[in-house]
Formats: sequence, C-alpha cells, structure tokens
Amino acid sequence: MNALYSHPLFLLKSSQTNLKRTKVMAEKNRIALPNWLTLLLIVLIGAILLLGGYIVGRELTASPSEDIPSGVSFEQEDDFTGVEPIDPPRKMPDFTLTGTDGDPLSLYDLPEQPTILFFGFTNCPDICPITLGEARAMYDALGDQGDDVTFVFISVDGNRDTPEALANYFDVRQVDHFAVGMTGDPEDVRRIGADYGVRFVHGEPDENGNYSVDHTSSMFLLDADREWIRKYAFGTDRELIVQDLESVLNGS
Repeated sequence: MNALYSHPLFLLKSSQTNLKRTKVMAEKNRIALPNWLTLLLIVLIGAILLLGGYIVGRELTASPSEDIPSGVSFEQEDDFTGVEPIDPPRKMPDFTLTGTDGDPLSLYDLPEQPTILFFGFTNCPDICPITLGEARAMYDALGDQGDDVTFVFISVDGNRDTPEALANYFDVRQVDHFAVGMTGDPEDVRRIGADYGVRFVHGEPDENGNYSVDHTSSMFLLDADREWIRKYAFGTDRELIVQDLESVLNGS
C-alpha cells in the first residue's frame, strides 16, 4: 500500500469523509411526512389520550352505591330532583337484625306503613348526623302524620355499634322518640344492603383503633306492603321528600 494512504492523518480524513457521505445518504432516504399528515396524527393521538382519560376518570369516580339490583330501574328525568321512583316497585325480602333493646328485630315486625331505611354508623362525622337531623325535621313537618312513617337507621358498623351504643346515639341526636335502630354483624348488613344497591367499606384503623366507614348515603322508601317505591339521594330538598311522603300517605 502507498505510504500516503496508510498515513494516520489520511485515514482519519477518509473516515470523516465517509461519515459525511453516510449522513447525506440517510438524509436523502428519509421519508418526509407532509405537514397536513403530521398535524392529523397529532390530532388523532390527542383524541385517543383524551378519550382514555375520560374513561379512566369515569371509572374512578363511579359511585358503587349506584349499583342497581336486578329487575329494578330508576325513572330519572333531565330535571332530576333527587327523588327517584322505582319502576316497577320491588317487593323487598324480610331480614332480622338486633334492635336497640338487644332483642331480634325484623323488617316485617315493624308497622305496616311507609318505611324509610338508611344506612350509617354512630361514629360518622357528617353524613349520618345530617341524615338523622333531616329525618327529625321530616317527622316534625309531617305533623300528625309523622307517626305514620317509620324511620329505620341500620348500622354498617356492628362491631362498635352495639344496641346500647345505638340507643345512646339516638338519645343524643334526639331521634329516639320516632326512629328505629338496627345493628348486627357487618356481613349480614352487607347482604341486606345489597338488595338496595348499598355498599360500605371499613377503613384501616389508626394507632388508636379508630376507623371510618365509607357507605351509601341514600334513603330508601318502602310502602305499607314492603315494596320499594322510592330512592332519595343524599342532599335532596327536604320539602320535596315531605311532599312525596304526604302523597304516599294520602294515596295520591
């Protein structure tokens, strides 16, 4: 080989030249996308990401309390007020738990009249006290017809809500003169609540053993024949519920 071609400086320049040629060829062989096609791809990818985010967000925010038992549908209009008629009305099965006196108490032991059921627990910091306060206001607003509606509070925390604890809670909340309390094994209550689409989840205890319970906050109205006829969403205007109860009591 010629000494010139084997000189290190010549070899370095030759390598640099070949590298430049390779880059030029690569640039020539690269497929350039039209601007409109690039924009279209960006829009499609963005739409896919937005759709995926919407679906994931809907799943994360879906309320388990909205599960609908088989055979039951809700008539919900665009101007929904929180009062949901059950169509068709559903005959609800009997169940037995423990009353505040410590004795067994069944749904069918209660007077044959309209009955409102709601689920909660005595250590609840907000929803349950509010619901009991609303129940007391409804009872008062119904006047002489107040005793014609049975208000039933079912504990989802039977491990802490003993009959005595529930009775004391009713006394403190000043609802013991009209409300009925029921408590029992949480798994029994879970099976009962499933018929109404109710769910509840016990939180992890803290270092002191305290915990909270996430639970369905709706109220459920049964007629005198133990048929489920209404679902009242939490926060529904009290006057609307009172008017609805009056229509049921008066047979209109």
